[in-house]
Amino acid sequence: MHLPTLNTPDLFIGLWKTTFASDGEERKHWPWGVFRDAKVWSDHGQKVADITSYLPGSFDRPPRNPAEKANSGYKAWEWLLYFFGAGPCLYTNVLPEKFYKHFALGVSAYKAIMQNKISVESLTAIEEKFLLWVKMFEGIYYKGRVSRLHFCRACMHTPIHLAAQVQLKGPLSLHSQWCLERTIGNLGEEIHLHSDPFTNLANIAVRRCQLIAVKTILPHLDVCDEQVDGVKVPQAGRRLDDGYVLLPKRDDPMQKLEKPHEDLLYSFFSLNGITSPRIKDRANFKVRRWSTLRLPNGQIARSTMNEKPTPKRTRKSPLPPLAFIRNGIVNIGEVQYFIGAELDKDTALALVSVYGPPNPHLMTLSHNTYWSAEYRGDTALEFIEVRYINSVVAMAPDPQFRITFPNDITGKRRFFLMEKPGLEVWNTLTFDSEEPQNQILDIGR
Repeated sequence: MHLPTLNTPDLFIGLWKTTFASDGEERKHWPWGVFRDAKVWSDHGQKVADITSYLPGSFDRPPRNPAEKANSGYKAWEWLLYFFGAGPCLYTNVLPEKFYKHFALGVSAYKAIMQNKISVESLTAIEEKFLLWVKMFEGIYYKGRVSRLHFCRACMHTPIHLAAQVQLKGPLSLHSQWCLERTIGNLGEEIHLHSDPFTNLANIAVRRCQLIAVKTILPHLDVCDEQVDGVKVPQAGRRLDDGYVLLPKRDDPMQKLEKPHEDLLYSFFSLNGITSPRIKDRANFKVRRWSTLRLPNGQIARSTMNEKPTPKRTRKSPLPPLAFIRNGIVNIGEVQYFIGAELDKDTALALVSVYGPPNPHLMTLSHNTYWSAEYRGDTALEFIEVRYINSVVAMAPDPQFRITFPNDITGKRRFFLMEKPGLEVWNTLTFDSEEPQNQILDIGR
């Protein structure tokens, strides 16, 4: 927990701010000292604060301005979202290229090792990334100088052993301090007998262990008919296959779609070979739209159906979009609404506005950690099945793209991707490229 979220950021931010002891060296000559100027550091911190309103609630605590709050109780989770989530975008054109590439390689390795599910085959590639990352650090920062020996902290040695520990003990997220701290918090919330708290806590712990043992021996007792993964389904909700749940608000009665959306829906039916008597009667075909979907991972996906602009309430940014996967290709889309397609199978669809493909140059430069895509609005609408939806992500305005590509007309519509740690989909799949001659890049490389 503390290795990636506190120790590693503390090392690199200290280097970039040139707050390390110089031992006779001129710190102003350090080529990586991009934040030695207080104004540059302050402007960077404000960019971090500006992304807060674009993060979904499932991301928990958003990062505050590190220039103001880094020494005032900045939480480990904030460091994680800032350094590994926003960093690949916000450090572009700030760090010199070789230092940026080194940083991005570390982010790529850490994102892969922090997954909730890791294949045995990918551990070798992760270990190679960490070894290269540590070797590069010694080559561009330390350079074998005794005066810089204090740069080589334990956080630059420990990562090379992480892959082996995952193979022995499982994903780090399952045995890190996150689990212990969350358990302490949960048990503390359940204490109601403050006159004898420790006896009360012991009984609560025993009861929890007994429940876990019973559910392990008899798994069918873990979920009842009215629940999905232990979460109660509202009376007005609708359970779907694979743990998805449609949640209100919803149309009641069913409505006829506006013609452009109806044309898209019938194109979807045609491409997927879906036929039924209801579909054939197009003049009277109606659907029930839903505003919200709960995903199997517990995240809540909301749609623009909930967002009705009023004089006092206007939406300044796209809603937190979704990452969905079709044919092994990762796409990002903003949901307009969901519909329960009560046709020849029990499924549901989502009308999404699909973001453009990520810029391949930035993906290559950042070891596939900097995903910058164009928001295309109503010009890129299509229906997808909800079973393709993997997670809720964040797309925040990209302030660095226009600096890298000043003549690109899409700059004002560019957003960069942030994913909740542990739920990333980028590292094992592929994505569509903007370059016609290179349509698919392998994210795992």
